Amino acid sequence: MQAKKNILIPIFILIIIASICFIIISFKNKNNISDNTITNSALTKEYNIDGILIYDIKLYVSDNVSKLMAKVKNANKDDVSLKRLDISFYDKEDNLIISTIGLYDVDFTPNDIKEMNITIDVDLSILDKMEFNITKYDNK
Repeated sequence: MQAKKNILIPIFILIIIASICFIIISFKNKNNISDNTITNSALTKEYNIDGILIYDIKLYVSDNVSKLMAKVKNANKDDVSLKRLDISFYDKEDNLIISTIGLYDVDFTPNDIKEMNITIDVDLSILDKMEFNITKYDNK
């Protein structure tokens, strides 16, 4: 019985050390995304599409993968039900890079704020312009 205890204690300690290392590495990698932040006028603008505000936009690019994060607010006095919020990304020559869905099937109360987080397998570091299009439910 004592021999089992003597073996289990080092194994338990190794598991704890490995877990701590994994947490530290994960945290470090998560924070490195800010080293690849893209900044330009398309990202610093606030967009207002029919009372839906899109602001606090952040774009991170790493290894040909882009992550876009933004806040989306209902500035209307009434509830809004979005079917879709589409985003199109353009370069300096006004060529479409890619279009994607930012949000879908979302209900907003007045002044409600949602977080939009999308990941795209395209390097958007050449981004110069964004266009947003919303589709609302008629009677939801």
